[in-house]
Amino acid sequence: MIDPLSTYRELLLGCGRTRDKRLMCPNNMAQGWLGLVTCDRDADAEPDVVLNVESQVWPWETDTFDEVHAYEVLEHLGRQGDVESFFFTFADIYHVLKPGGYLAATVPSRFSPWLWGIPGIGARSCPSRCIF
Repeated sequence: MIDPLSTYRELLLGCGRTRDKRLMCPNNMAQGWLGLVTCDRDADAEPDVVLNVESQVWPWETDTFDEVHAYEVLEHLGRQGDVESFFFTFADIYHVLKPGGYLAATVPSRFSPWLWGIPGIGARSCPSRCIF
């Protein structure tokens, strides 16, 4: 019998130099990563895959990952009011997630001064923005 966790894969988008797992998903409460693939647009961060998720084609096939993690990343994608960009990013995430997979993401609080004061933040994200 094949252990289902032996084929478990997780994608960490916008990893930067950190590899911390901040959120646990119900189907995998392991404290560490299982089958981790890291992705960042900055090659200096030494990710497994160098990729600008907004402008480049994602190299993964449909249903590749059990979990996609994005910590303090989504608010940097797109521009405020750019609906197409927002939905394209989520469509790419949906595409690479296996059926029943999870997106585990964090964004700054809408009350955070960092959200409004950093020039690199293109689209402000808050919980109400992720309800469909």
